Amino acid sequence: MRTTEQHKQRAEQARPPFRIAGIGEVLWDHFPTGKRLGGAPLNFCYHCQQFGAESYPISSVGTDLAGDELLRALEARGIPRDYVFRSDAHPTGKVDIRIDTTGIHAFTVHRDTAWEHLTRRPAIDTLAAQIDALCFGTLGLLNPVTRLTLKHFLMSVPETAWIIFDINLRQQLYNKASILESLEACHVLKISDDELPQLVEMLAIHGSTDEQLLRIMHRFNLKLIAYTRGANGSLLITPEARHEHSGIDVTAVNTVGAGDSFTATLCIGLLAGVPLQEINESANHVGAFVCTQDSATPALPEALLTRVSDSE
Repeated sequence: MRTTEQHKQRAEQARPPFRIAGIGEVLWDHFPTGKRLGGAPLNFCYHCQQFGAESYPISSVGTDLAGDELLRALEARGIPRDYVFRSDAHPTGKVDIRIDTTGIHAFTVHRDTAWEHLTRRPAIDTLAAQIDALCFGTLGLLNPVTRLTLKHFLMSVPETAWIIFDINLRQQLYNKASILESLEACHVLKISDDELPQLVEMLAIHGSTDEQLLRIMHRFNLKLIAYTRGANGSLLITPEARHEHSGIDVTAVNTVGAGDSFTATLCIGLLAGVPLQEINESANHVGAFVCTQDSATPALPEALLTRVSDSE
């Protein structure tokens, strides 16, 4: 496990464009109003790219019409497709999404699709050795095939790179063993107020919210935990400091992807060595804006992009 000092040195040495990867699901989100590009790693990479990073989603789609269309959509948005591979054996992934009147969403994930069967390839290992940060989530751990690919990827990641685990304990689409392995491998845990009670039960941890977060941090030697609370803001906590943000008051249209945009802003801030308070402030503004849009990957307004750039 690399040290906080190593990360500080990395932030001082590194200059944008940072090279960032997101590994896991790339798919179609099927909303009542139509389908859109989706998958947390893709959303994360898209927003990192808007902040000027070189961002590479690592995934697999089918050799079907949905896969053809998805790759064209990536190209149209300028998202690199170099590490989005094709599968003859499995279809392109999709998720059915229902949204209530407050913008809160519910998912039905179609299983045994291409992104669950991402096999190890030399090109992936080569990329791993070149990145400044990696983000992965719980869905990408469902299948042993993709889980093994991620494991090998992590073995090649530079010691100074940030590894972010965006946990998602939804609909029992996870298992305890892979959660524990991921917590051991990452430096940053992003977790929501809906997910924390499930994790602390899994880990048999008690106490107040702050005590729970600190115990998770110390148990897994984490460098930072981002605890998000939807409209109520977020808490960023490290072994040395904490910063709490009360949130941004907006009228939510669609909350899909807001958390991924928060994670992307957090990642860029960590790479640039931005103070905790400024990271939290910017990430809340970006996440709040995404909540007001009918897409997980809207174009961020110049004011938000400038806000993050000025923080760097």
